[in-house]
Amino acid sequence: TVFEVGRPRTPTRGEAQAQDALENAFLDFAETRLRRTDETAVHKTEIVAAFRRAVPRYRSADASGVPDVQIEAIARRWLYARPVPGNLVTPAGFFKGLAINPEPDVF
Repeated sequence: TVFEVGRPRTPTRGEAQAQDALENAFLDFAETRLRRTDETAVHKTEIVAAFRRAVPRYRSADASGVPDVQIEAIARRWLYARPVPGNLVTPAGFFKGLAINPEPDVF
């Protein structure tokens, strides 16, 4: 058996499709619920919690098989893909320059 050091494992087709579905769900969530602002910051746990509430398929980390750190990584990539001066993630996990829109009251 030959092991290659440093080469990441290639995801299976199912894993790649699951990752694409998660990223698309986060993009849909971000379009409607996240907004840029100069005066606020949101903690990564608040973003994960809002995403899980908004997208039923990923409501539970256990049931969906998607850990919080995976959603946090997608949120971080989403923020850095839209560079605006002052937008950054602090070492404490706050996303500066971002706010969560309130959920619509359906009742």
